[in-house]
Parts: sequence; C-alpha cells; structure tokens
Amino acid sequence: MRANMFLTTVILSVFFLAGCATQNKVIDKAQLSTQQVTITAEDNSFTIRSGELFKPSFRSETSKFELQNKNANIIDLYDEALKKYGAKKVKLSVNKDGLSTEFHGILLFSNVFDDGFGPGSRSYQLKIPEMYLAAARGGKISVVYETYPRPAGKAGKSWVLWISDLPFEI
Repeated sequence: MRANMFLTTVILSVFFLAGCATQNKVIDKAQLSTQQVTITAEDNSFTIRSGELFKPSFRSETSKFELQNKNANIIDLYDEALKKYGAKKVKLSVNKDGLSTEFHGILLFSNVFDDGFGPGSRSYQLKIPEMYLAAARGGKISVVYETYPRPAGKAGKSWVLWISDLPFEI
C-alpha cells in the first residue's frame, strides 16, 4: 500500500514538473524590421533603429506575468510590466512620407520558455504594423507582440510593445 502511494506521488510529481517549464533561454539577437522607425528609451539608455541588429540591454522572466495567460487583456498589463518586470518607457519616432510622428511606448523583452521553439524563440523580430500605430491615436493604447510556439499548443510572448500618442500614466 505504501509502495503504491509512493509510486503514485512520484509519477504525479514527474508529470507536474514536466509541465512547469521555466524561462531560462536568453535571446541576444534582435532587429527592428519596421522601416523608418526609431525607438529610444526615455532615460536615453538605448536607441533601436530600423534594420540594425542589436543586443537587448534588458530582459525579464515573465512566466508569472499575466502576459503569458491567453485570456488576460494584455492592453491593461503595461503598468504591471513596468513595476514588476522591468519594462522600459520608450519614445517611437515614425517617419512616413517625409513627416515624423512621435508615439509613447512601453517595451518589454522576455526570456523564452525552455520548451519554446521556432524563430521567435531564437531572436526578437520587432515589427510594428501601421494598423497598430493608427490604433494608438486619440489617446488609445495599442499593443503589438511576437509569439513563439510551445508544446501542447501553448505559446509564449518574447516581446511586447504598448503604444499610444499620449504619455502613459503610471
């Protein structure tokens, strides 16, 4: 009887631990692929320019962040990203048709789950489609991010950028 209980406990523990992946993969390669965009930290600690390869100067382990919960409303999580996970306030300068438009943003780079795979688990590829910039006008908040696949149909987010034409009030 004790042997069966012990064996059951061991088996359940193995299954539980197998499902608890951690975010130990650190991504050291990144690129802003959207043309004519510059992202600058509000504290001037970094600048990211279109087309240039860069190594992120900060990353977070966000496995306990609601960001990884597919049912969470990610637009509302910028405050938590700043306060608990080391996200940075940034300014975006977008040049289009000779005109420059400024946006405010909050940028979060996350480590990747050990069981993550695919291109998004190996490098950050920042893409900011025009529709997300348009959705960030009039004081609204838009959010863009990159996902990468994980086993059992799960996914992780490797980076997140919240954007607005007004400063974020924290």
